Amino acid sequence: MGDDDKGAVCVTGATGYIASWLIMKLLQHGYNVHATVRSHHFKEKKDLDYLISLPEAAKKLKLFYANLDDSTSFHKAIQGCIGVFHLAHPMDIQNQESEERVTKRTLEGTKGILKACLESKTVKKVVYTSSATTVLFNGKNDLDMVDEDVWSDIEICRSINLVGSSYSVSKILTEKSILEFGKVNGFEVVSLILPLVVGPFICPTIPSSVYISLAMIFGMYFNLSPFTLYTL
Repeated sequence: MGDDDKGAVCVTGATGYIASWLIMKLLQHGYNVHATVRSHHFKEKKDLDYLISLPEAAKKLKLFYANLDDSTSFHKAIQGCIGVFHLAHPMDIQNQESEERVTKRTLEGTKGILKACLESKTVKKVVYTSSATTVLFNGKNDLDMVDEDVWSDIEICRSINLVGSSYSVSKILTEKSILEFGKVNGFEVVSLILPLVVGPFICPTIPSSVYISLAMIFGMYFNLSPFTLYTL
């Protein structure tokens, strides 16, 4: 390993909005990146041009096929890494799949990732990108701040159905399982609570969070419910 080589890190869900920016920044800071993508992206190589063409990508970026449906598919990408950023998560806004199925796939896939991290003997830290939906909808409107003890109420998330109940519920349960894994195994895990992320993007399609933000803006402009507009 050269003096300017900081080691390898794995980024799951590499084609996403946040993940693509993260990969770019990691490459800029001298890390080798093992990025996981789903199988259909390998079949359509043009979908990955925006990652492959990033500065330093030719030397430091490796793409791996992995899917949350196969809990063992992340093992190869994690081997030899010093850290893992876990961003892969189903985004089923229109509830085309049952909440039970989405949650099961997410939990089992994440469990496989954590197991691979533990078995690698090289991974020192796992960073999980969670969501503000895991803390916002708790039925307590008088809170000045929220901390690690505050969680959204699953039944409230189901009733609001803001971005698809399967997304909110699976995010809550996945984050709890990751934090519990860290405690039980003495393994360092960090959970980041992200708000609605907006701004420039390098992926080829409009990210869902940007789309939702635009729906909110134009919904208010036309005196419509922003979330009604979003579902039109």
